[in-house]
Amino acid sequence: MDPNTARAVLRLPPGVRPTPQQIDDAFRAELWARHPARYPDPAGRAEAEAWGSTLASARVALIAESEGRGGPGASAGTGRRRPSRGVVIGIVAGAVAFALLLVAVGLGAARVAEVISERMLAQSEAAVERWQSGETLFTFPAAIEWYGDDRMADQCPDKYLNGCWQSALFTEADCDALMVTVAFARDEGAVEPDWTRREFLHDVVGYEPTPLIYGDDEAGWSWIDDVQCLDTPA
Repeated sequence: MDPNTARAVLRLPPGVRPTPQQIDDAFRAELWARHPARYPDPAGRAEAEAWGSTLASARVALIAESEGRGGPGASAGTGRRRPSRGVVIGIVAGAVAFALLLVAVGLGAARVAEVISERMLAQSEAAVERWQSGETLFTFPAAIEWYGDDRMADQCPDKYLNGCWQSALFTEADCDALMVTVAFARDEGAVEPDWTRREFLHDVVGYEPTPLIYGDDEAGWSWIDDVQCLDTPA
């Protein structure tokens, strides 16, 4: 990818050579704007994964330019992002820390992108994506798993013509009445939801999988905004 195209991809001003910090800041901002887990249909997930690769390629091209190695043909990697507001803190920080570690051991930008590509592709192809409670940061601590293999397709209501999101929550305690705030957006890249909806789950057992299956044909993507237990304290 040439540097001018890379600037456009990362939404950086044309004709200006950004610093490595500015490149990484732009990369992180775009990286968290899309995640395959937000898409209920395979085609949408595939497009999100392809865009992640484009972002990583743009980053590599600009890093190479900043180091005086600019020009087309830089190796491309792939990037991914989180399914919920809290997860972005963990996944972006983890990806950046991983990249910095690779640089620290002497790998060049192209090889860093290649290694990240292999790591992220392995995650994207996995049937299950799991985010721990320390990453989700829900009000009521809970991990979440997103299923990309349609294992719960038979539980998806027929009214959702475009499919539904299939996941499971793993709370850290029992809860008789669990309220899950689901966020929806029509357009890719939206930071704020266009609307939210509350799903209520009952008789939740701590550390056991609680299926969360939902959909909305008006939405192009979705994420879990928060999880709260409505039980009255004893």
